[in-house]
Amino acid sequence: MSLVAFLLLVSVSPSHASVPTCEEPLKQIELKMKVAAENLAVANQPALPGMWPVARKTVACVDTKCKVEAHTGVRLSYEPYSFYADSLGLVGYPDIDAEKESIQLASLEWEYDLEKNSCDQRKQ
Repeated sequence: MSLVAFLLLVSVSPSHASVPTCEEPLKQIELKMKVAAENLAVANQPALPGMWPVARKTVACVDTKCKVEAHTGVRLSYEPYSFYADSLGLVGYPDIDAEKESIQLASLEWEYDLEKNSCDQRKQ
C-alpha cells in the first residue's frame, strides 16, 4: 500500500472522522450542570475577612472542547455582627446570583433529557 493510499484511508476512516456522537453533547451538558451546581452550592458562602470569596465559574465550549473559567468578583453585604465581617462591618460573598444559577441548572436538566431522548431515538 502506498503512502498516499494509507493517508487517504486514515483520513476517511470512521475511527478518525469527526462525526459527533451522542456522548459529546451529553458530556458538555453534564459539565455545565456540574459547574452550575457548584456555583449554587457556594453562592451564599461568606469569605473570611481579608480573603476573596470563591470564584464564580462558567463553561465555554467551542465545538467539542470545553473549558471551565473562573470569574472573581465580590458581593458586599453590611453585616457588622457577623463573624465574617471586616473592620467596616462588610462581608464578602461570591458574585453569584443563586436564583440565576437555579434556573440555569433546571434548564440544563431539561436540555439533558431532550438530548438523551433524541440520542435514544437515533440509536433505534
